[in-house]
Amino acid sequence: MDVLFFLLISSMMISSGEGDSFTMETKQCSVFPGRPKCFEPIKSFGSRGQKEIIKYDRAVTDGTINTGGSVAISSVKISGVSGSKIGDYRMSISCTKDNDYDDAKHGTEFLEKNGKDWRNVKDLVITTRREKWSCSQGSRIKLYRMVSEHLTRKIIGEVKFPDGTFIHKIPIPRLRREEQQMYRAVIREIKYTDTSFVKKMYDGSFRDPQLLMAGENTGDFIELVKAGGRVTVSDGSGSSGRIIYKRKASTEASGVFKRRQSRAKCYKVDMDNFNSDIIFGIFPEWSYSVDSQHFTLIEKSTFQEKFIITKYQLMGCEIEESQKDTFFRVVIEYLFTENVNEVHVTDTIDKIYKFKLPGSSTGTSFGVVETFDFNLQTPTDAFRFAGTATIDTSFTLWSDTELNMTKVPVEKGQSKQGKTPSFCCFGRSETAP
Repeated sequence: MDVLFFLLISSMMISSGEGDSFTMETKQCSVFPGRPKCFEPIKSFGSRGQKEIIKYDRAVTDGTINTGGSVAISSVKISGVSGSKIGDYRMSISCTKDNDYDDAKHGTEFLEKNGKDWRNVKDLVITTRREKWSCSQGSRIKLYRMVSEHLTRKIIGEVKFPDGTFIHKIPIPRLRREEQQMYRAVIREIKYTDTSFVKKMYDGSFRDPQLLMAGENTGDFIELVKAGGRVTVSDGSGSSGRIIYKRKASTEASGVFKRRQSRAKCYKVDMDNFNSDIIFGIFPEWSYSVDSQHFTLIEKSTFQEKFIITKYQLMGCEIEESQKDTFFRVVIEYLFTENVNEVHVTDTIDKIYKFKLPGSSTGTSFGVVETFDFNLQTPTDAFRFAGTATIDTSFTLWSDTELNMTKVPVEKGQSKQGKTPSFCCFGRSETAP
């Protein structure tokens, strides 16, 4: 079931004492420019002199991301501050943005449990935002401000994190209804360092806080022009890797599906109350080659090892002028985790972005926003409804094992059983592509 997602507010992050725990927000969100973001703006600075991190009053907070046998790393820790401060509460500094961010020197330090000790963990995250700011108040203080955001590649259990770190859980789409729901973590770290890049506490404020919000809507992503079927991601100095979209996809439709004047009303599918596996694991299909010669199809079972899905929305749609004509729609946002130079795309991809892979000066990959429609009779084929589709959020769709669908009223963010008529064969229109 889709969840009403609320932005995590700073007050939820503040507790006291070693090892305190809190409940993480669960949400689907976007890391791409101009779309609903995973985090609220760093600070809605109301006036000059407002602080960014309100308090440093706890050593560590414990948060649970996943439990169960599918957890790959049981415990992850984000390094904390050294305990010493730069300046004091009377300080008010000005900052300018630098362009020399280096993952190894300025990035977030992730550690995994190794017996009684902690060790650095590699390949844990995809970094989606990197910022480094040089800050000072005359000659009295000099510090650096770092902002980084990450998506976990691996399934982690618990995470221990200090003040200045903010975390949400993103649900991983299931392949089957009975599977345990697992999550990725989306992480933002704000930290201050001295000139040796040791993490410190800063209890002062900022003279020009609006400048610090300049990168809120872009992150590390650059939108690419989708001209024709091929898009070049790297500048030629990185990988020769190539990836091709393989799912049969076409914007060509027939009957009412191809008429631009057609209108459809769509309802979000309640995945927790959909008693059939047939609509689970409807993912795009890609074939990847490291050397641009030998291609391997990325199977549905391994899709989420190669891609990180941050948003997955499945809807059932009925055409208003002909309600017997129905189809399903998927809106999905995802990132590829491997190095790639060239992407062969399809018409169902709305936007494509490139970004830098962590720990590499030349490695690049891509992310996409995609919308495709399908019919249950041919779920591996995709098409695009040519008319206008709107979402009706007052109902969600439930289904029994025979795929008899029921529109269930939504009240205050929760679905409740209503006496709305059931209808058979939703998304099985014979006239659909």
